[in-house]
Amino acid sequence: MTELPQAGVRNPRLLSWLYNAHVDPWLVLGIVLVLALGLTVMSGTLGHAPNMLFRHVFLIFLGVAALFVMAQIPEHTYVGLTPFVYLGSVGLLICVLYFGDEAKGATRWIDWPLLPRFQPSEILKVALPLSLAWYLHDKPTPLRLTDLLVCLIIIGIPVGCVFAQPDFGTTVLVTTACLCVVFLAGLQWRWIIAATVLGAIGFVVAWRVLLTEYQIQRVTTFLDPDRNPLGAGWNIIQSKIALGSGGALGKGLGEGTQSQLSFLPEGHTDFMLAVVGEELGFVGTATLLTLFFFIFARGMTMSRNCPTRFGRLASAGFLMMFFGYMLTNVMMVSGLLPVVGAPLPLVSYGGTSIITILAGFGVVTALRGR
Repeated sequence: MTELPQAGVRNPRLLSWLYNAHVDPWLVLGIVLVLALGLTVMSGTLGHAPNMLFRHVFLIFLGVAALFVMAQIPEHTYVGLTPFVYLGSVGLLICVLYFGDEAKGATRWIDWPLLPRFQPSEILKVALPLSLAWYLHDKPTPLRLTDLLVCLIIIGIPVGCVFAQPDFGTTVLVTTACLCVVFLAGLQWRWIIAATVLGAIGFVVAWRVLLTEYQIQRVTTFLDPDRNPLGAGWNIIQSKIALGSGGALGKGLGEGTQSQLSFLPEGHTDFMLAVVGEELGFVGTATLLTLFFFIFARGMTMSRNCPTRFGRLASAGFLMMFFGYMLTNVMMVSGLLPVVGAPLPLVSYGGTSIITILAGFGVVTALRGR
């Protein structure tokens, strides 16, 4: 069990309760501050839709509850359940392809009777790092070629299902984070170089054969959004206007013109950071990003202190996933990357994403040991 601070230091009851619940107070503090900041801005964005705002608040409470529940589960239980979690995730992704709910040209959601609508690909943020850690935790270092091939199969099956939805952004982000787990497990540099070469070849093949027209259009729009300012380039242009018009202190909560007048599409999901920048300015945006870096740094410190290799690999993999989504969203909103549909973790509207990420932090907390 985590030791309480030394005698002589005043110990608030809440702090003592968090320690007894096996939850790191500093990590929880960072997460709560991000949730509070995001919810404050979201309240202005969804002021016209109180039902959506209430649902968002309810899902945040469910996610926080999931964090505390997952933090109580011992590591050996995660090791034993991981194969079933992986198979269940793959099964759900296959169900999406055949029985999923289509929206905006993609089939990514399950909307079955008596079940809440959810997005199974979000579960991979936790399931895949756990699965790779489960396979690699007792393998010798450096990894053998057979181990690398098995890892690629573990990654490739669910990621292939996600790509077929199609969801190119999630495919790239999940694959990259999972490859980081393989690297941390002891991947030789010759395989890294070979993977880089194959990745470059794969990109060319994907560009020529696999990518759909709208995916190619996103990339070309990123290179020159002014080519079609009223069409494909609209999102990036409006996002930059929103970020820049906020100035140092912003226009005030609920006073952003781009978001409130619907110039900025998907302001409550993918472009939530642009709303923060417009309404809270540079100070609000910098505060939010600082909190993100604090959460990541605290999480990586906990990962490094995990007593087992399984814990270190699984928690580091999830944290890389979290950081990758955050960084991709920031770069996407500021025009440094193409629009790939990556939500801002803990801030953007989306029930499955919030619950999964908070549950993932519960897993990180549990794997650090008692």
